[in-house]
Amino acid sequence: MSTARPRTNDNAMNHLSSLSWFITALGVLIILASAVADLSPVWMLGGILLTLAGAVKIAVVRIWQRVAGL
Repeated sequence: MSTARPRTNDNAMNHLSSLSWFITALGVLIILASAVADLSPVWMLGGILLTLAGAVKIAVVRIWQRVAGL
């Protein structure tokens, strides 16, 4: 019986990392578009929340990759 750690799927973590960066970039684009096009403040708030969520997700994925070795 082997006691080695099971290998994780690096591809899944890379996909999750890419998705996090995409969410952050989308939030920034929505913020810029709402400022330029003078859209409703709801769009600006949505962009801010997407950017914040993306930044938190980027941090969590990096912690998972470095500390947990995923």
